[in-house]
Amino acid sequence: MDRQCVVRAPLSRVSQPARAVLSIESVRTVDSLPDALFAASDSLFSTKAWWRTVMADATPPGAAPVFMVCRTAGAPAGLFPMFGANSFTTPYTCLYTPLILGDAAAVCEAFARHCRGRAVTRLDALPAEWPHLPALIAGARTAGRA
Repeated sequence: MDRQCVVRAPLSRVSQPARAVLSIESVRTVDSLPDALFAASDSLFSTKAWWRTVMADATPPGAAPVFMVCRTAGAPAGLFPMFGANSFTTPYTCLYTPLILGDAAAVCEAFARHCRGRAVTRLDALPAEWPHLPALIAGARTAGRA
């Protein structure tokens, strides 16, 4: 069953006080993901082909992959592939980077707020040089997760 929630997050920390409505939806299949999201990365580990392969051949028993799609005004703004409260990674994953098309600060904060009900949310294999890492950390702090 897909799960949706709506989060109010600032579109920009330096803009007017108006807030954009960001929604997060849980998608269970790779083929249901918006193609526009994949323009955000050129990494093998952030492709539909990679996630199809992991789902078919490397998903741990009992694990249920879920793709957290962040939307702003209905348009895709970010993607966080997850196994429950953990990043969608395996021992074969060398790199994990959520895909972000929209305002990174707003997308990361919305994702962190969405995860507040979990004791821990674990994102493995994030590279230190990922350009959105500062936004992810700041969003987690703003959402009370760090």
